[in-house]
Amino acid sequence: MNKKNGFVISSARNFERSASSEVYYALTELLDYDNVTVYPIKKISGLSLAFFDPDSVYTLQLLSDIVESDPSIFRYTLKLVPFQYEISSSLDNFAQIGSLFSCEIGPEQKWKILLRRRHTQLDRKSIISSIATKISSGKVDLENPDLIIFVEVIGQWSYVALSPFLELSLSQYIQEQEFDDFSF
Repeated sequence: MNKKNGFVISSARNFERSASSEVYYALTELLDYDNVTVYPIKKISGLSLAFFDPDSVYTLQLLSDIVESDPSIFRYTLKLVPFQYEISSSLDNFAQIGSLFSCEIGPEQKWKILLRRRHTQLDRKSIISSIATKISSGKVDLENPDLIIFVEVIGQWSYVALSPFLELSLSQYIQEQEFDDFSF
């Protein structure tokens, strides 16, 4: 289990490089981060990965604030999902993540698991069960959670995070930009 901060970046097919460039610009120029690596995932259209040193959940909040004030920064990036750990995709590793996050979830907090699987044979229920059975604190609440456990399974690697808020969905901002008030 490797502690690595970053984002899983979603874009339209064939726009992975453009989305990667946008995220790289936002992290290096707007947030002034060093040691940023962003690249498309070669075998999966529409996905890229970004790696950087500061906490990804905190970084997502910073970018959310920037997008609120200037949504034109992202034209090709559709979604940013934070991750804090990179693990090999196995049920044992998912159980370890469940144990790790169990320590960070308070007894009164509500949580849910948000799982996305790509290029894997691992069963959805098995992944969720291996994580959930190790979490002994808090309560599951699928409608109104205090914390979200993000699990992005991408082939042999998985990217996971514990976050108090949802991923940053940029598609709503892109649609708003396309329909301005200009008329003849």
